[in-house]
Amino acid sequence: MRLLRWGAIASLSIALIACSGSSKVRKPAELVNITNQVELAEVWSTSVGSSVPANFRPVVADDHLFAASARGTLSKLNIQTGRVVWEVSVPEKLSIGPGSDGKITVVVSSEGNA
Repeated sequence: MRLLRWGAIASLSIALIACSGSSKVRKPAELVNITNQVELAEVWSTSVGSSVPANFRPVVADDHLFAASARGTLSKLNIQTGRVVWEVSVPEKLSIGPGSDGKITVVVSSEGNA
């Protein structure tokens, strides 16, 4: 048993020494200047209320944008104009933003209700 332990330690030591040898270090590729292919411009903006950005990302489906706030406001906006198509207030605070296929839109409350 003792011999086996020393053999394992010796093998591990040899493996570590073999891996620590000097080898050629690869240099990173030179950076290339990139020019923008498209100029973007803000067409419209709106606010549906405050929320945690990571949990409340808007979703696009069927040329509409669905957005929600943590306080329970759920909105469907025209993606071209930003006009509100409909807006509802959910009686509970929300924990995550909307999911939608354009026909059915779902949010989840802090209590776990959909």
